[in-house]
Amino acid sequence: MRIVDVALATAAAPVYFPLARNDRGVFADGGLVGNAPGLFGLHEVRTFLAPKQGAQVRVLAIGTMTIGATVRGGASLDRGFGKWRGGLFDLVISAQESSVDYMLQQSLGNDYFQIDDKATPDQSKDVKALDRVSIGSTNTLKDRGSHAAQRALGDPLFQPFRAHQAGAPSSITAPTRMFRRPHAELEPAFLYHR
Repeated sequence: MRIVDVALATAAAPVYFPLARNDRGVFADGGLVGNAPGLFGLHEVRTFLAPKQGAQVRVLAIGTMTIGATVRGGASLDRGFGKWRGGLFDLVISAQESSVDYMLQQSLGNDYFQIDDKATPDQSKDVKALDRVSIGSTNTLKDRGSHAAQRALGDPLFQPFRAHQAGAPSSITAPTRMFRRPHAELEPAFLYHR
């Protein structure tokens, strides 16, 4: 496939960009189902790249300060589409990220590490407005990113990730499935390479 077709498919975020059509199907942004793609990566390694080899797999997840969906204590729990409005998207993304984080912790133990940070309610206003670049959003991202990095650097569980030296690449001669950001596919199609 041409790189431009792959790029258009992986960037086809509904509302922002149109769906992408190519000779393999119609695609939407992979973030709809794989906003936290660590579980997809683990599946690809264990199923296609190193099946039955018992290879050690480490997953380093670098978060994006997704704002979790919360409900005030006295708020109605019967929230139809009208009451959720934009918060429904936050709920879906937050639930997906939380479930992937939980499953990777259970599957990999100390071979999984997440670097992320939570914004305060006041900072959340800056982060939610990222479509409009501002001094506030830029400062919030820099500050929270720096805080998350410093916390990770001081965590002994991060040391194996920091000290890792990649081995020499090996040539793959058999057809394998190449990992990329997963797509919410309207028709099944996958990228293959030799």
